Amino acid sequence: MPTPTKNEKKKDFLREYYSVRNKLFILRKHRLYTAFLYQTGKEIVKLFYGFRYGLGYGLEHFRTISRAMKDGILSNMGRLPQGWTGKLE
Repeated sequence: MPTPTKNEKKKDFLREYYSVRNKLFILRKHRLYTAFLYQTGKEIVKLFYGFRYGLGYGLEHFRTISRAMKDGILSNMGRLPQGWTGKLE
């Protein structure tokens, strides 16, 4: 299996961001609080699980998931700012 390019990794992070954000938003909107708490806990575990691939990937993954969780919980929907990469600046 070929190694993903930098652009493909960026798309994966964006896909992960939108997936997590929308999942939390929908569960909260439909008042499925048990499922919402379960998914939130699962995403918190995933925050730290990304570090198994290295510090750089772990930090980028941590930032992406934590922003997705924040936006999903606070109902910040819409597109991310142009040029957002998920990298620490």
